[in-house]
Amino acid sequence: MQLIHAERSSDRTQEERSLMTLRALVQSSGADPSSVLEQLFVVVSRKDWRRLTDRAGGSMSFQDYLRAAQWKIEDARDFVEKSRHRCERPENFDPKIHEQMEHLRGEIDRLLPKIGSHGAFEGNRNAVKVRDEEPENEGSITTFVSSPPQRDASYYIRRLRRDAEADDNPRREQHRELYERVTRREISPNRAAIEAGYRPRMISIPADPVGAARCLARNFTAEQRQELARLLLEGE
Repeated sequence: MQLIHAERSSDRTQEERSLMTLRALVQSSGADPSSVLEQLFVVVSRKDWRRLTDRAGGSMSFQDYLRAAQWKIEDARDFVEKSRHRCERPENFDPKIHEQMEHLRGEIDRLLPKIGSHGAFEGNRNAVKVRDEEPENEGSITTFVSSPPQRDASYYIRRLRRDAEADDNPRREQHRELYERVTRREISPNRAAIEAGYRPRMISIPADPVGAARCLARNFTAEQRQELARLLLEGE
């Protein structure tokens, strides 16, 4: 789908200029991800695509708008998701930005089709990327505690805020303090979730007896080690 372009740049509408800005940012390999994110937030907030038409005079959808910006749908979704994770890290956390990211993520999920397990769309290699800075664990590691249902930082932040405002919550003050410490970047959402009792503390242990014993000795009390030994013997 192609956008109708005015003959002179001065004749272009605000929405057309905004589209051209987003396209330039997306296609630039050196673009600052925060600039792309800010431009996308403006576009979604104003719903620019509703004021644009294609050459046939038909109305644009948000998918059409991304295509006009030469941004693959899967790349756009991936960009927003990785940006959200970066904003939730303790060193980057800001309540206002977090709320904006949650709003943007919700709008993207609503406006774009879901991607199937085998990938309904192929990525655009030229599109702007946000590097996932979390290092992958390539070693042989075993998680000692059974994993709870996967929850991201935004879930724990919302739950802390909800519980901090609940009049019938007997731990309201504790949850309020934890929420405030997260917003002040004193602790991470994950640490707050553990202290609030939302999830257990997790440890990773090497998959060899000596390394596992050393790790458990550092993290377990004497009573916990005795209980572990008993359970292991019963398992045999």
